[in-house]
Amino acid sequence: MSNGRGPSVALQIAVIILVMLTLGLAIATMHFWHTRGEFEAVKDSANAAADADDAAARLAGEQCGDIVGMISGTKDSSPDGIKKTIDQYVLDMQKWNNTFSYFDGPQDALPPETGQGAFRNYRNSVYLLLSTLASANSEVADEDQKIALLDARIKELERVRNAEIADVGVKYGEEEAENKDTEEKHFATRTKQLGDNQVEIKQKVDARNTDVATEETDHQKKYGDLQKEEVKTLLAIRQTKESLNELTRDTFEKPDGEIVWVITAEHSVWINLGRADKLVPYVLFSVYGPDGTDVGRGKRKGAIEVTKILGERLAAARIVEDDIRNPLLPGDKIYTPAWHPGRQEHLAMCGLLDIDGNGIEDRETMEKIVRLAGAVLDLKQRIDGKGTTEGAVTPQTRYLVTGEPPSAEKDRDAYVKIIGDARKAGVREIPLKDFLDQVGFAGLTDFKEFGVESNPRDFDDVQRASELSGQSLNRFRERKAPKRAGSSAYGSGTQK
Repeated sequence: MSNGRGPSVALQIAVIILVMLTLGLAIATMHFWHTRGEFEAVKDSANAAADADDAAARLAGEQCGDIVGMISGTKDSSPDGIKKTIDQYVLDMQKWNNTFSYFDGPQDALPPETGQGAFRNYRNSVYLLLSTLASANSEVADEDQKIALLDARIKELERVRNAEIADVGVKYGEEEAENKDTEEKHFATRTKQLGDNQVEIKQKVDARNTDVATEETDHQKKYGDLQKEEVKTLLAIRQTKESLNELTRDTFEKPDGEIVWVITAEHSVWINLGRADKLVPYVLFSVYGPDGTDVGRGKRKGAIEVTKILGERLAAARIVEDDIRNPLLPGDKIYTPAWHPGRQEHLAMCGLLDIDGNGIEDRETMEKIVRLAGAVLDLKQRIDGKGTTEGAVTPQTRYLVTGEPPSAEKDRDAYVKIIGDARKAGVREIPLKDFLDQVGFAGLTDFKEFGVESNPRDFDDVQRASELSGQSLNRFRERKAPKRAGSSAYGSGTQK
């Protein structure tokens, strides 16, 4: 029996326990949902209150921004914007404090607010400014009325003055018309007298001009005759001086050196001058006989040009002029007035230095001759019609090279003065022709100088001849015997 009731009781107990747990769970669930509903109601009420507060806050912020915008001009409702507006308000009130404190207008112009700080706001400030502006406008209207009265007074005074001026003008016009008639009659009479005098004066002036023109023509003719006479006198003096030089210069001039060797095949010579004598290339010498008695005055045998310094007392020179009937020989004397052994020669030049007789001055060539010889040019005259001279004659000046007398008056006066100064200083005069003859000058040609700016092609005789002739250069043409003529830096050589 016990085995049959045991499982049934246990099952019943289990069912009872399950029913009780189910009832408890149901009661707990019902309580939870009831409590949750109360909580949701409280939550919804709180959210509604918060939304209302947010809406009120937003509205307050917008209104605050509107107020800030009306005060400062910028709608900024942030804490920083509100603080800036308050700070600006404090500054404005401090700035306008005196204006509010000393308001002395009528009492009815005051705003309705009274008491301490009644004026410390923008509304009352604007009200006060409008009241002040109205007072100022009233004062301006009063002043405008005074100005209008003054303008009326000025117009009245001008009217009276114009009337007085009109009366004076009428009287003056009558007097002026009367005076004008008198003056016109007097002017007509005076004009007639002046016309008569002008005719008489013109006749006298014409007669005087005729006399002056005649006298001027006579003076110009006399002046021209005097100029011609002066030129003739200068030429005569020069010719006389040249004649005297021809008679006396052999007692002063001595040879500068002599020829020690003649190289006929190379058309050149060696001379006994060199480095110790301060000789330089391109110096020209005239060649005379071996006795040396005709140096500087007799006819030269030829001319040579220094080409190379060989030693202390030896130099090579090319023959630029010779005569096969009277050839250059060892022992022949050489001389030039532009160079002296061991010292610099000092020269002066004046007049028209025309080397080739074409009427054009060859001063540049003369200066190159002097410069290449190592001489110093103490004085030179420029033929420019102004009498211009450069430098002066010094005690060291040895020769004065004289050209033709210039035609311009100022140049001729300078020419005469230079010659006079040279004679006072004891400087020897040497005509241009004699100077060229004594320095061994053989004629004009295109020549170049050595120097840092020189072009090597200028000293290549074969290349330059090809360029001048326009023919092609052939350096391998057949060699021929040397000619009996040379060339120098100054002129082409000649053979007589």
